[in-house]
Amino acid sequence: MQRPSHNQPYCTYSKDNSKDTRITAEQTLEIDEELCVCFIDWQKAFDRVNWTKLMQILKRIGIDWRERRLISKLYVDQRVKV
Repeated sequence: MQRPSHNQPYCTYSKDNSKDTRITAEQTLEIDEELCVCFIDWQKAFDRVNWTKLMQILKRIGIDWRERRLISKLYVDQRVKV
């Protein structure tokens, strides 16, 4: 895992987040930097998005229809079966 330069945000995702968090915390201590950690429940975050409203806002602020369509295809129209 590569450490970012000073004051650069650093995001990581893996199935072993506890290991990554520990390694990052240890590296941060070695260089005497502050560390802030944020855990996000992505399922809840995406389940609570009002996609219709988001698309309306993106249109109102001038986001091109092609980019809105891409976002829609990636997130809104996504179906998962387990």
